[in-house]
Order: sequence, then structure tokens, then C-alpha cells
Amino acid sequence: MDGRFQSLAKQFAAMTPENHGERTAYNFAFVALHAFARAKELNLRETKPERGTSKQRTEEVRRIAASMATSGYIVQNGPWLAGFYYNDVLLRCDVCYEHLLRYWTRKRGHASAEDLIQRDKKSNFKEVKFLKPWLKIRKQVNILKHRYWEFPDGPRRVLPSQAFEIASSLVCAVEWSLKNRALRSKRKVATP
Repeated sequence: MDGRFQSLAKQFAAMTPENHGERTAYNFAFVALHAFARAKELNLRETKPERGTSKQRTEEVRRIAASMATSGYIVQNGPWLAGFYYNDVLLRCDVCYEHLLRYWTRKRGHASAEDLIQRDKKSNFKEVKFLKPWLKIRKQVNILKHRYWEFPDGPRRVLPSQAFEIASSLVCAVEWSLKNRALRSKRKVATP
């Protein structure tokens, strides 16, 4: 395993979340890290998808589905599974960043990322530098969720090396949040 993943896992092992909000961010961030380590273990490539990737992926899915239907076999390796884990990294990082912001701003209900960041600037979570990477990953996730036509051959605007930096920043944000929980408790509870 890449030593960078082990180093981040060591940070997680030392963290001690104490409440539901902290545990949610902690769990999502670690699962994102674990999924990323698995994607890299499966030889996730650093390149953007080439033309025709979508058609190749569809054929691979058809073979995987047929194998699963006939023998109950669940795929254990290959580029499709690496991509599956990579997309999981993106989705979980997005969710975790949003949970952290909602935790610190006490915002419930609908709010855009930009609104949450503006609210965050007024909260005691002053480490906005940890949140800047969220906007890039948020854009990628929203494309995955809402705009399929923008990635006929794969949604790779965020390369794995960039995603690693984003995930690393997320780990630092979770760690900062846990170490500075007293700042949050000093704030008045905002009404939803």
C-alpha cells in the first residue's frame, strides 16, 4: 500500500470523535480514504477516459452482470471496480465536506455549497482553506449526479492525484474539527 494512505490512516487512528456530528464526518472521511486506497490497489489510472471508454465499460458491465447472474461471482478486480471505488471517493468526500459545514454552521435544510461556505466564514470553523477543495469535487459529483451528457466517456475532471490532495485536505479538516470542538460549543445554536 502507498505510504501516503498509511500516514492518513494513522491520523484517523489517533482521532476521537465524541458526538454524532463528529462521528458522521469521521466515518465518511475514512471510508473515502479506504475506497481510494482500494482504487489505487486496483491500478486506478491517472489519465482522463479516452474516446470509446463508455462503450467498453458497458461491455464490461454486461460480462460482470452475466457472471453474477449465473455463478453469483462478485467482481474482485479490474478497471471497472477501480472506477467504482474512485467514484465512491468523490461522492463520500462531497458528502463529508457538506456534513462538516452543516455541523459547524448548524444549517439544516436546503443550502448551496456557496451559502454554507459564507455561513462558515461567520462560524468558528475558520479553516476555510480546508473547504476550498470541496468546490472542485462538488462540481464533479454534481456532474455525475445531474449531467450525464457531459461525460460520454467518463467523468474525469478531477484526476486521482488531485482527488488525493482533496481527500488529504478533508482528513485535515476532520482532524481540525475534532481538535477544536470547544469552539463549536461556544456558538449559539442557530434556528433552522
